[in-house]
Amino acid sequence: MNSKEFLNWANKNTQTLWCPGIAGAGKTILASVVIKHLKDAQKDKEPANKAGIACLYCQYERQKDQTPHSLLAAVLRQLAERRTLLPASVKELYDLHNADKTYHSFDEISSVLTETIRSYSRVYVVVDALDECSEKSCGELLSSLQDLQKKTGVKLLATSRHTVPFRQYFEECAMLEIKANESDVKAVLDSQMGMLSACVTTDNPALRNKVKEEIAAAVDGM
Repeated sequence: MNSKEFLNWANKNTQTLWCPGIAGAGKTILASVVIKHLKDAQKDKEPANKAGIACLYCQYERQKDQTPHSLLAAVLRQLAERRTLLPASVKELYDLHNADKTYHSFDEISSVLTETIRSYSRVYVVVDALDECSEKSCGELLSSLQDLQKKTGVKLLATSRHTVPFRQYFEECAMLEIKANESDVKAVLDSQMGMLSACVTTDNPALRNKVKEEIAAAVDGM
């Protein structure tokens, strides 16, 4: 939360922050912490001045359900719910399809989402685990978010493994790699050393340090 990259995204002019990392690096935890940080920052603001915040947690097991259409609809729902008054375009879309028991189209969702984002002074969208989407859905979602950002200036933070071609869509994005800091790993190990055998924790300080150094090195960012 204290990195220059994050602070510039959250508080200044950086529109897009990509946070790649290996499996187990803590990307989903980071996304959750970011969402809490952003929501906490809105607590004391007047309703009209509160930023819009939406999050998407992609899951491999839900690839069939988590299409670009459904994911953008989820963003729209979250942003609409945070308004004191439901945006007129959202109500119109609901009434239109509720009356005939039909389903909204992707273009309708995109259009109403654009209008809803413009009703806020600032909007943050956090997308976790892009790599959990299918390759096709991931590309389509990134393309849709790129188009949405061009129209509205929405701020986007995304986490994924390095394999996602994020910069094909957001060439000028800032990047903050997610990996375990070695000093943090060692601090955790120090707190857990009491669980090891006494021969490690008490009788042999050199062995204790060697165990800590070897584990910290083996973690390699996880």
